[in-house]
Amino acid sequence: MATQKPVILSQSNKHMSTETTEKSNAERLLDQAMQHLDTRWEYYSIVAAEKSAELVSSVVRGLVVAILALQILFFFSIGFAFWLGELLGSTAGGFALAGLVFVPLALLAFFMLKPIVRSKIIEAFLRYDDLKDKAGRA
Repeated sequence: MATQKPVILSQSNKHMSTETTEKSNAERLLDQAMQHLDTRWEYYSIVAAEKSAELVSSVVRGLVVAILALQILFFFSIGFAFWLGELLGSTAGGFALAGLVFVPLALLAFFMLKPIVRSKIIEAFLRYDDLKDKAGRA
């Protein structure tokens, strides 16, 4: 019977074995990190798309309401101008006075709405930052 010689691993073989295990662990860790980054990228892409869609829908809704409100105001203004024209006996005078009524209203709206709109925009950004921070911690 032939006797088998015991296989003795030399120090270099043990070192190579440890080295390949470390490489394997490093590669696996790198793969997991890349997968994590890809997942985060997809998540934030979806969040950005959702926020963009929300913003666009809000802008469109606001524009539709503003256009309808302006149409209503326009027709009421014409009716008011004709009514004033009948009272004054001059259609042109009625339209002129109706226009003069809207000058102070426009100035008032311009100066009063500017701080309100600005504060609403700042609040929206702060709310978005707060939600982003909470999502980042979760």
